[in-house]
Amino acid sequence: MAQAIISDGLGITHPYCGVAHCTEPLENVKRDCFCPGHQYRLNVCAIEGCEQDVSIGYLTCEDAVHRALEQKRQFRNKANFQL
Repeated sequence: MAQAIISDGLGITHPYCGVAHCTEPLENVKRDCFCPGHQYRLNVCAIEGCEQDVSIGYLTCEDAVHRALEQKRQFRNKANFQL
């Protein structure tokens, strides 16, 4: 016997901490990106391997290369879908 499943392409998984291999649950699954033990990561540059503090209003540090990557990501997220 076979059953068909129709999906919108979104997977339903357990929300987890944004730090690789962390198994701690999130305090609030609708609001948090990191478990309570990794909340400090909200103030660390989003570029992997960089441990500098973020600039106010940004997800990256003041490094020009990191800032350019963040601006490129923001630009791509605002682009209209094109056929």
